[in-house]
Amino acid sequence: MKKTFLALVMLLIVSTVWSQSTTEVNGIFYEVIEGSANARVTGNNGASGDIAIQSTVTIEGSDYTVTEIGEGAFVENFNLTSVEIPNSVTSIGDYAFSNCSGMVSVIIGNSVNSIGSGAFTKCSSLTSVEIPNSVTSIGDYAFHECSGMVSVIIGNSVNSIGNEAFNYCDNLTNITVKATTPPNLGEFAFVRYDAMVAVPLESLSAYQANEQWSQFPSISNPDYSYTDENGIKYEVIEGTDNARVTGNNGASGDIAILGAVTILGSNYTVTEIGGSAFHNCYNLTSVEIPNSVTSIGGDAFSWCSNLASVEIPNSVISIGAGAFRYSGLKSITIPKSVTSIGNGIVGYSPIKEINVESGNAVYDSRENCNAIIETATNKLVQGCYNTVIPNTVIILGIEAFNGFGMPSIAIPNSVISIEERAFSDCTNLTSVIIPNSVKTIGDYAFSTFTMFTSIEIGSSVESIGSCAFSCNTETKMKVNATVPPVLGENPFSCYGFTVEVPAESITAYKTAEEWSKFNIVGPRVEQNGIIYDLKEGNIAVVVSSNADNLPAEVVLGPTVVFGEKSYSVTEISNDAFAGCEGITSIVVNESVASIGSGVFEGCSSLTEVTWNATNCSYMDYAAILPSSVKKVNIGDNVTSIPGYLCYGLESLETIEFPEGLQ
Repeated sequence: MKKTFLALVMLLIVSTVWSQSTTEVNGIFYEVIEGSANARVTGNNGASGDIAIQSTVTIEGSDYTVTEIGEGAFVENFNLTSVEIPNSVTSIGDYAFSNCSGMVSVIIGNSVNSIGSGAFTKCSSLTSVEIPNSVTSIGDYAFHECSGMVSVIIGNSVNSIGNEAFNYCDNLTNITVKATTPPNLGEFAFVRYDAMVAVPLESLSAYQANEQWSQFPSISNPDYSYTDENGIKYEVIEGTDNARVTGNNGASGDIAILGAVTILGSNYTVTEIGGSAFHNCYNLTSVEIPNSVTSIGGDAFSWCSNLASVEIPNSVISIGAGAFRYSGLKSITIPKSVTSIGNGIVGYSPIKEINVESGNAVYDSRENCNAIIETATNKLVQGCYNTVIPNTVIILGIEAFNGFGMPSIAIPNSVISIEERAFSDCTNLTSVIIPNSVKTIGDYAFSTFTMFTSIEIGSSVESIGSCAFSCNTETKMKVNATVPPVLGENPFSCYGFTVEVPAESITAYKTAEEWSKFNIVGPRVEQNGIIYDLKEGNIAVVVSSNADNLPAEVVLGPTVVFGEKSYSVTEISNDAFAGCEGITSIVVNESVASIGSGVFEGCSSLTEVTWNATNCSYMDYAAILPSSVKKVNIGDNVTSIPGYLCYGLESLETIEFPEGLQ
């Protein structure tokens, strides 16, 4: 498709060259822009090596200023090595230098105000480029797939950088932006957000706060920075006498962050460790933080997998989200000075001990619980492998147990909310009981790569978020809520498995849009070896039996009590007592109205049956009693019996029945 487009561009160029006033200079075609004293570059005739575009050309005896490089003018010219664009040019057209893979450098004149879509796409030998201060917009895909590009300088007038403008520039690690107002970024404008970004000092905060530019954790001003002997980088915090740690050059081993630095002859107190400052420092083993530091940024020490020791001084006030995520820490103490803690500060770490220093006004570790709890809200904001959740906690916060390997967790009956990703990626957690106190379960709350084998959800749960649990068709789930909870998108990662719900709510679940995608059943209970399915209308059905718990003399009563409710036993399902060789007698209650097939098949020791069913309207012909039965007792209130009740009883010796039996 792209080759077809480029061919059409070339055809258009050739036809244009021959249809208007044109000239050729050093293998480059120029044409008059109609109604003006200007000219544009329209194409080339095998231009190669180092070329300089003319600022003026003479066409048919008149001089014209070259102001445009037209669409596709040098497309797929593999022989160009460098291009100098004069100050007269104001625009570079779409795909002007597309796929000039041999071009190693380009000088863009300081009058260019726009760079068109795909203008330098696939210029794979281009290692650096400076966008002059005159440029206001960089088009979509402008430098897309410039795989050799290492650095770019973007002028102070650029206000927009198009979609994928620098995408697939895999080696672009240094970006300088001179604009004081952060330019608007299109989708996937850059591919590497670990690149070092240099911006004006007065705009540092604006870039760091900007939703798009904040994706770059390393935004700084190089003129106001300092790197110490350990490779730790510091920069001035604009408008203050303070400095922050912004990054490092491969910091490793045991390091100490400086409490003060001198930059451009002035002294600055180090008060911040910036976001991702030591991210991915695999060889870092310990860090000494000075007591001048007041904040530790998000992901500051994330993925420092060998970081085994850090002492947070009593000067620190805030710790950002994921500050020690994926670190090697096994214990951490939060000083009493800390008043703000982000989500998941030690997630995915081997940490087993967490303590909040006594006297902290915002957080506590009550009852030696190995967790950080926000005192005023009773919200557990960070737990660990060994956490015991106190029964005073009412909220389990975002990423509270994210990425820990504990095989089980006891959630107390005080908790009312389990927030997003609270237990996500707890790969050893395969079963969980959500207590009756819980009302909401957030998105991805228990999402993991392993599948839950059993889940019980409490009676008060009102909503379950998207992808909240990871299940498969073998997962056993019980939901005790009588009103079907509202479900997010794909809440259990698959559909179709069996979900047990309260008997009185079976229809409500089956008719609820999302719940209807599951096999909804009522509770299944075992009493005295007899297994019942409980159904709506306070009905119980005998579905099977447990021979190990079944007495020899079975009494099938008229009701089953479960919880605080009584259920009438009205049906015996197919094969309910099949193979129970230990039964010697059975009493069938008066409420049984239906008996399926094969109910007593293989009950070879059954010799006595007492029949009290007064309204049994159906008995399958295959439900006949075994031939071992010697005695049948018909209850006093029975007025009729099914036709097959005594069929084939070869050993029958006695049958007792009341007067009036039909």
